[in-house]
Amino acid sequence: MSYRDGVEVLKRLKGPVAPEAWRGALPITYHVGPGPAKVHMQLQMDYAQRRLINVVGRINGREAPDEWIIVGSHRDAWTFGASDSVSGHVSMMSVARAFGDMMNAGWRPRRSLLFVSWDGEEQGLLGSTEWVEEFANDLRAKTAVYVNRDAGAGGVNFSSSAVHSLTPFVHELAQSIRPTGESKTLYEGWLARVREQAPKQEGQPPPAETIKTPPVGALGSGSDYTAFLDHVGIASLDMGLNGSGGDGTYHSTYDNPTWFKKYIDPGFTHSVLAAQVTGVALLRLVDAELLPFDYESYGKQILEYVNEIEQQANKASAAGAKTIDFAGLKAAAQGFAKAGAELRQKGDGLLVTSQAAARLVTIGDINRRLMMAERDLIEPAGLPDRPWYRHVIYAPGLYTGYGVKTIPGVREAVDARDFARAADQAKIVIRALRRATNTLWP
Repeated sequence: MSYRDGVEVLKRLKGPVAPEAWRGALPITYHVGPGPAKVHMQLQMDYAQRRLINVVGRINGREAPDEWIIVGSHRDAWTFGASDSVSGHVSMMSVARAFGDMMNAGWRPRRSLLFVSWDGEEQGLLGSTEWVEEFANDLRAKTAVYVNRDAGAGGVNFSSSAVHSLTPFVHELAQSIRPTGESKTLYEGWLARVREQAPKQEGQPPPAETIKTPPVGALGSGSDYTAFLDHVGIASLDMGLNGSGGDGTYHSTYDNPTWFKKYIDPGFTHSVLAAQVTGVALLRLVDAELLPFDYESYGKQILEYVNEIEQQANKASAAGAKTIDFAGLKAAAQGFAKAGAELRQKGDGLLVTSQAAARLVTIGDINRRLMMAERDLIEPAGLPDRPWYRHVIYAPGLYTGYGVKTIPGVREAVDARDFARAADQAKIVIRALRRATNTLWP
């Protein structure tokens, strides 16, 4: 529906005035309804079955062929899809072509790299979900990281969501890339933007003093990383580049090549930058001798989530909060962080040793532990009322659409004031963190 048609409906709505976040830019007062206008809709639906095709390309690793880095992007779209997701797909395909040229010159990655073009993303992540479910055993055993490329070549504003063991990796990636013609690295621009947009609190230091690093978001759903992380427990990373404001074309017929070339990326410089970011990330992941997981950062972030939920529970019911083992959750998160720090220290020490053969074997074992610790955060029984979602730290919320709920089993039980369920879910999270801690402990 275009704005010319939409405004005729919107200006006939009454009821409460819409909150500011719901208002558009049309010259009307936005109301939320109901009525009094009535809309007659004539729907034409196509219920025919269609075949979905995922396309997979692979470069075998020279030293660790059974350690996989997977990069994926969907090529289907609601309409023309110039931004969503051709822009992301082009960045992946450009990297694939560049890596092919490197192979012709003799390069081979340390570990295997899979490029996957997904189908059926817009119909509910069908292509990636079916693929992950079909090959779940191989993926559990071999995949170190899944890198997702969706829409995201619309500017120089970098952002990312990921499992928080990859937070330092994402920061280092952004610090290493300076867009052509820009004075700041992606990281510097990202940090400045976060500080500028942060609300200023009266009587508190300015955001420039309190915000030391830009936040890497937690993954909910809405793109093809969902099955990898939430169902199988594979560390995942999503990243994009956007302009200074929303473009207003999401999932509409306006998301077309003419619009993209005229208004978003006339010289395709943003598209080149997106390919550069994708390529650098993949090169670092496939060729790193020691996988760049930082479980100390992960554990500290989990501890922050536990503290948030404890505050939320105490506000809801002090008596109910006492039934939840928050002390056990905090201890489990701290133990997880400590084991991660110890393992990372051991790995970093091995990187400087001169005993190459022994180093290779031991680092291989450490990489295995780093990969498998994420699997330990999967609860086989799944989350309450939705067993397909099995990760105890990340899931889309029941009522938040794509939006994430961290430590969802506990947090959503507290939301519902079901403290008995929250207590049971806390025990599950503690067990999962202890499993992962045992895997990490060097």
